[in-house]
Amino acid sequence: TMRSIIDEVEALPFDLGTEHEAAIVRLFADSLDAQFSLMRITLEGAKQGIAIGNWMGPASIAQVLAQLSARGGAVTPRADVPGVYGNDSDASAKGSSYAASLAEHRAGAAGVPGLRVCVAMDGTIYRDEVVTAAAAEDGVWRPLLLLVPLRLGLDRFNYAYAPALLAAMQLPQCLGIIGGRPRSSYYFVGVQGDRLLFLDPHEVQPALSADCPQLATCHYARNVRTMRLADIDPSLTLGFLLA
Repeated sequence: TMRSIIDEVEALPFDLGTEHEAAIVRLFADSLDAQFSLMRITLEGAKQGIAIGNWMGPASIAQVLAQLSARGGAVTPRADVPGVYGNDSDASAKGSSYAASLAEHRAGAAGVPGLRVCVAMDGTIYRDEVVTAAAAEDGVWRPLLLLVPLRLGLDRFNYAYAPALLAAMQLPQCLGIIGGRPRSSYYFVGVQGDRLLFLDPHEVQPALSADCPQLATCHYARNVRTMRLADIDPSLTLGFLLA
């Protein structure tokens, strides 16, 4: 139920503002140093042909997140164009002072240690691809975020997919759905009958720096809302954590 979802969030095994949680939140801060910041997402999208300012669908954002995860926290600022990031050859051409600045910049850029991301395109999950993505050099399984972009209908959601989608949402490995309505993005976190429980990220807040003490306490959306499954956009991405 909706109450149980809220109770589970409030009972998470860490305190607000702990160092561990703050480190996770900093990955999404409004800074080019942050691995999954809006700036990094839009720049990575531009590399994939999505002009900055254009809408990213669930499949596109899955590909972008996979690329950012693979790249880690390292970033390469281009001195000739403020706010634009290039490649390592740009850095070598700028001299020792620029190289030193770049080294300092990278040292402060945190990534997600050990987490791998695999995107199952065309609605098909290949076991070999998942195993390869999660395998480390020492043969140890690394936590894997499996993203499955789907289109469940043409102009509207095809309700024939409802039983399978609701069943997937109740798997313990399921992290939820990236989706929403046309031109509105939501994060679907649970089910209640034939309705989806979701969080709305569209809450305007003052920008905070990555080292701000309040950073870890400002990112919670406690207002859980519901939507009829029939009303969701047919384009969505399912997420699973294979730990």
